[in-house]
Amino acid sequence: MKKRMFVLVVLLVLVYIGSKNESEFVTSEELKGKLLRYHVVANSDGEVDQQVKLKVKEAVLAKLEEPLKEAESSDGAKEIIEQNLSMITNVANSILEEENAGYKAKVRIGEQYFPTKIYGDLTLPPGEYEALIIELGRAQGKNWWCVLFPTLCFIEPDYGVLPEESKEKLAKILTTEEYYAVMSEDNTEVKVESKVINWVKQILSEE
Repeated sequence: MKKRMFVLVVLLVLVYIGSKNESEFVTSEELKGKLLRYHVVANSDGEVDQQVKLKVKEAVLAKLEEPLKEAESSDGAKEIIEQNLSMITNVANSILEEENAGYKAKVRIGEQYFPTKIYGDLTLPPGEYEALIIELGRAQGKNWWCVLFPTLCFIEPDYGVLPEESKEKLAKILTTEEYYAVMSEDNTEVKVESKVINWVKQILSEE
């Protein structure tokens, strides 16, 4: 009887852990007002068009890196982008002219769907986010995306751990719950739960 009562307590603890994890899940709806994404869509999937896409995104980033350092919120970053839309368009089109692409760039700020994206140990959920969108030509090719605010575009995708400076920026604009929800973990709690469940089964089998 005592064993069964003990097992019940353990199971209740597991239910609590599960509900806690669920409550820490964060959606794009909660994040989109705090982040500003960056989306560049290539003219086509052709090798040349894909290379042109990368050159455009790099040229635009180079021009925006310094101005965006002044932004302290996604609204501030958006205002900087809006003030520089003509400049961004000119930069993109100058690259297209240099590469003899034969098409122009369309630049705007708007909401767009982004899939799950991982930056080191940061994971952003899929969904609609506000973004600087650059569409090249027919915009029917594979696209490139990142986060303009806070500036995560300059972090390599395969970077093992997000730099401390980037974590500090995220911590300033997200709530504590949101911050820990988007930071990837090593599933330690899941492993602990599995071990406890196996242990409970063993106790019950001994009765």
